[in-house]
Amino acid sequence: MRKLLFWVPAGLLCVAVAATAFLVIRMPSSQALAVRLDMDMQNVRKENQALKKKVDQLEKALQECDLGRRANSARIRTAVSGLTREINLAKKTFAETAAAAQPAEPQEQAGVIEAERFVLRDKDNKERAVLSVDEHGATLRFIDANGRNRMEIASDNDSEELRFFGPNGREQMALMADGGSVALKFSDANGKKRMGLAAGKNSGELRFLDADEKERMILRTSKAIEELRFFDVKQKERMRMRSAKGAEELSFFDVNNRKRIWLFAGKDSGELSFMDQHSGQRMRMLFDDKFLGLRFLAPNNRELIGLLIDKEFQGLRLQRLTGKVSWPPRRPKK
Repeated sequence: MRKLLFWVPAGLLCVAVAATAFLVIRMPSSQALAVRLDMDMQNVRKENQALKKKVDQLEKALQECDLGRRANSARIRTAVSGLTREINLAKKTFAETAAAAQPAEPQEQAGVIEAERFVLRDKDNKERAVLSVDEHGATLRFIDANGRNRMEIASDNDSEELRFFGPNGREQMALMADGGSVALKFSDANGKKRMGLAAGKNSGELRFLDADEKERMILRTSKAIEELRFFDVKQKERMRMRSAKGAEELSFFDVNNRKRIWLFAGKDSGELSFMDQHSGQRMRMLFDDKFLGLRFLAPNNRELIGLLIDKEFQGLRLQRLTGKVSWPPRRPKK
């Protein structure tokens, strides 16, 4: 019991001493923590103040930048507005000057497409029509499904043309206008010219050609003359009809292009002549409203038979090749 009474107080005393030692040991660590916390708070406040100062500086710079931007925008708007007024004034002045210097041109309309070449394609992406312009003029071509030209219209500063082509691509008809003249040409399936028609200011011409493109017939007209000519396969003239200044002529030629028959009809007279192969007259008939004369001539152009009929006289004369008259016989002198 005594031992128990001794150890209980002794134990309580030891506990008290240990608690006091623990409190004494822990006290310095709490103060150090408080000091460190206080220092950290001071650093945070300093950093906040520095950050706030930087934010204030940034806001001030932004305000100054915004003010400068607004000032620049105002200056730019003012400059653009002034430049626009100057451009509009210049355009108005130029338009008025151009209108006064030359005739007014049609104004450009909305929906107009401008280009140097237009191509129209079919569902197979093949060219079927082409409209183009170059330094020579404008051309419109129509193309078949085989890629061959079938029609062409062309125009430049001096002439206009309209051409038609066959299935083989060869030209078959062409209409051309050049200044004061017009020409129309027809060709066969091989592209060879078979007929041509031309008209000028004071003349016109129609030509027919054979399969070798040789002229076989020509019809020509002008102010002074109208003429129709026929040719053989060797381009030798075989017949000619002509009308000029109130007189008409009809001539026939042989294969050597020598005149063999000549018929002339004038205002008051006419003549029919037959020539030999040397173009020498062998028979000649003259007539007018007063007489009729018929002459047969020898190769040396001497008259063999002469017949003259008029209102007052009818006579017949025969003559030898020597030039002596054989009939009527001469009466002997008394």
